[in-house]
Amino acid sequence: MLNYSPFDVTYKLCKFLPFKVVIYCMKEIQRASKVLHGVHFAMKIYPNEWVIICIVGILKGLDHSYARTVTVVRE
Repeated sequence: MLNYSPFDVTYKLCKFLPFKVVIYCMKEIQRASKVLHGVHFAMKIYPNEWVIICIVGILKGLDHSYARTVTVVRE
């Protein structure tokens, strides 16, 4: 979308500070949601292992590729 917008409208919109703030807030909300889902997922599998629950939540918040690597190593 960025490469095909006329007159660099998308680029200018993305560089506009209030728009950046909204995008960053949405990213942080999504990250918090991923951490929450990771914690709930780990609590179902390891109900009394708090360290593992925290690690899975952190890894899910970072990115799904790290969690996939841990899952492959675990198997």
